[in-house]
Amino acid sequence: METQNYQTQVTNEGARSAFPGYCSESELLDRLSAAGYPLKKATLANWRAGRRGPPFTKFGRLVLYPEAELRAWLHAKTIGAERRSRRSAA
Repeated sequence: METQNYQTQVTNEGARSAFPGYCSESELLDRLSAAGYPLKKATLANWRAGRRGPPFTKFGRLVLYPEAELRAWLHAKTIGAERRSRRSAA
């Protein structure tokens, strides 16, 4: 019971305060939604199950996303003019 309360506390207060450098699933969803990319919690769960989404760490049921690795993952997903020009040149 104590572990469940701690997990709820961490999720409710934000992983940032309990785990510096990490964000919780809800924080990630809020950030993506604010940036114009609304995702559902189930989508992140499916990505985790298929190892397709951003890197994550689990502590029991608590899912945390390392912020540095989130940036790297997003950067790897970025498609810029440089990539498009290489495709058209090939």
